[in-house]
Amino acid sequence: MRKLCTGLESRVQVVDRVAAALATLVDAEFLAHCRVAGLVHGTLTISVDEPGLLWGMRRRWALNIRDGLARLCRPNPVTRIVFVPGCDGILLAID
Repeated sequence: MRKLCTGLESRVQVVDRVAAALATLVDAEFLAHCRVAGLVHGTLTISVDEPGLLWGMRRRWALNIRDGLARLCRPNPVTRIVFVPGCDGILLAID
């Protein structure tokens, strides 16, 4: 049981680290409309609360986020970024 709890804690820490790094890479519009919905097997899922913004967010941010996380998160846990419609996930902190 202890090993399971340690694994869950480390996953939460990785997601928190990625979310913190992501918040430094994006603008106010991204912060207002997007959330980190999950990080599973290297795929970072970002939910966008307005479906009309989905394509624009993907086009504008996917490569910038991937490259930025590669610089900021060592080792980089993200190999793929997917944008999905929805409001689920971690709200990124505005500094």
